[in-house]
Amino acid sequence: IKGPGYYLLMTKIAYVNLYTKLDSLVPGTCGIACSSADRKAMDEYDDVKRVLYGRHMAPRPDDAAAGKRAMDEAQGMATAAYHGDWGA
Repeated sequence: IKGPGYYLLMTKIAYVNLYTKLDSLVPGTCGIACSSADRKAMDEYDDVKRVLYGRHMAPRPDDAAAGKRAMDEAQGMATAAYHGDWGA
């Protein structure tokens, strides 16, 4: 045991927990009068959130598997939009 706050990053549950935790750490809103420091913080937050989302949605914490799953999901959404079939 490594102590509180330690995550074994080879497990899916670590990314599920980290993604959930990250949702509560949004750096703030970045509107029209956003400073460059705020934009940079939001960009970094967005980058980390994208990586964690991919890893927490993948069957295992693997960037290649996460990328494939994200592309499959995007293609499915695009196909549904094209055909007008949203599962309603």
